[in-house]
Amino acid sequence: MDSIPKKNEFVIWTLVGPMGPETPLDLLKHSVLAVDGGAMYTSKIDTWTGDSDSYTGKPPGLINHTLPREKARSDLGHALDLITHFSRLELHLWGFLGGRRDHEMINFGEIIHFSNSKDHLLAVFYGSNGKIQAKICSRGNWTFEHQGLFSVISFEDQSIQMSGNCKYVLEKPTQIKAFSSQTLSNEAFGLFNVSSDKSFMILFNDEE
Repeated sequence: MDSIPKKNEFVIWTLVGPMGPETPLDLLKHSVLAVDGGAMYTSKIDTWTGDSDSYTGKPPGLINHTLPREKARSDLGHALDLITHFSRLELHLWGFLGGRRDHEMINFGEIIHFSNSKDHLLAVFYGSNGKIQAKICSRGNWTFEHQGLFSVISFEDQSIQMSGNCKYVLEKPTQIKAFSSQTLSNEAFGLFNVSSDKSFMILFNDEE
């Protein structure tokens, strides 16, 4: 990793978690950070971190950060610390959905907290079927392309504007409460735009 990061440097990382399955080759073209048992599901590892509760082999990365079993944060939270010096990031998260619901929710929460300190952050979560299940975006203007159902989730009260090829738009900046159902179950027909003054998550329905 770059020990002297540049403020405006844009970097892309693939983070591999312990839920598998094998990481697709197109996600391995980026730098790969394996989180604990995620090491079993990727053929490329640049950096590994974890407490070995889901991986019992020798730490396999070029750079390894072993964590204690007893700690106050998740392995993913500690993994994000390794790349926090970058201010503009795109993250692809493979193997972090499914399994225990509390782990899945905390994974989302760790990325949301991480995004609040960034000038630009896009985090893409993939399901085991390879489809994009969710995206977490830092504050700003974002364009998406989708056909089908989606929901926008706010983790804090904030102002959101939505336009483009979707069934329900917010023509003017609108105050949306945290976890409000006001932006639940929209439908997209192509390109649409979301503008926000805080981080948000967009969930995609893959049952189309």
